[in-house]
Amino acid sequence: GATGGVWECPDLFPLAVDGDRDNIKWVLVVNINPGGIAGGSAAQYFIGDFDGRKFTAEDKGTYTPPTGEVVQDFEG
Repeated sequence: GATGGVWECPDLFPLAVDGDRDNIKWVLVVNINPGGIAGGSAAQYFIGDFDGRKFTAEDKGTYTPPTGEVVQDFEG
């Protein structure tokens, strides 16, 4: 649910649910920079439906990221 930064490199593709070709969901993946949950760049995805012109996400923005410890300076 990140909204900051630049959204770039979108990818939209169909995915069979549990391998069932009669039950297709669409996945929209977007990269963002900056705007990652721990800073810097990141990627996020949305699952929904696509009618050939419009993608409609199933989730209406109710996702809350899990809590955790941010690890900094891992390059050092």
